[in-house]
Amino acid sequence: MAIPEISQRQEAPSRASNGPLIGGLLVVVAFVSVFLLLMNSTGYDTWGALPVGLILFVVSLPIFARQAAREGDKRLFWFLTFALLLKLLGAIPRHFVAFGGLYVGADARDFLQWGAKLAPLFRSGNFHSGLPTLTSTNFIRFFTGIVYALIGPTGLGAFFFYSWLGFWGLFLSYRAFLLAVPEGRHRTYARLVFFLPSLIY
Repeated sequence: MAIPEISQRQEAPSRASNGPLIGGLLVVVAFVSVFLLLMNSTGYDTWGALPVGLILFVVSLPIFARQAAREGDKRLFWFLTFALLLKLLGAIPRHFVAFGGLYVGADARDFLQWGAKLAPLFRSGNFHSGLPTLTSTNFIRFFTGIVYALIGPTGLGAFFFYSWLGFWGLFLSYRAFLLAVPEGRHRTYARLVFFLPSLIY
């Protein structure tokens, strides 16, 4: 009777270890399916955002793993992964508000128009933007031109990129809290700074 029990215990870890692999494959299949569907039904402004978002998400994971190892808490990796996912998803309603007719005065319209205008110049090596200065909103126009030169004219992709930058601002705030107030309730602070609805949006 003891032998079957040992056999079952040996098989259990094998099945458990296949869980992340199966989950990852399902995510890949879902992503590819949505990507192909959008390619057939929308323009690059929409479907081009998917690979941009995926790349930004993937390149962030090693940083999360390092931070989790630094704090000695494996759960932190999944916490930060989920926080980034929410932050990126928050760019979708923000894009809809700016371009769905709900808020016609959104500054993002101007920034993306300038980005589309400057990107071809930057790709050709011409960085003369025609802007009088590179301060204030002119810097955002110039920087959006660089972003578009890298990712192409996908408005939603640009929203993903700026949302990703915003996430790292939140992450650095969390790191600053850890260093400045080591005895503080850092998990409570993390929940507030990463999951406050206005900061996700």
